[in-house]
Amino acid sequence: MGTQAMKDAFPDLKIKVQEIFGAGDKVTVLLRSEGTHQGVFQQDRRGVGRPPRSRPAPGSSTSPTRTC
Repeated sequence: MGTQAMKDAFPDLKIKVQEIFGAGDKVTVLLRSEGTHQGVFQQDRRGVGRPPRSRPAPGSSTSPTRTC
C-alpha cells in the first residue's frame, strides 16, 4: 500500500517511532500509528476495499532492515 492510499484512507494519520535497535548490520524499527478511518482502505485491482468506518484505527508495525 502506497503513501497516498494511506493518506486517503486515514487523512489524520500520525506515525511515531517507538523504538529503534540494532545489532551488526541489522536494524529494527518499532512504529505506532493512529488515525481515523475516513476513506476506502486496502483496495484491490477491482477498486474494492474496506469502506470507511469513521472510527479511530490504532496500529503498530515492526520493520527489520539490513544496512549496507
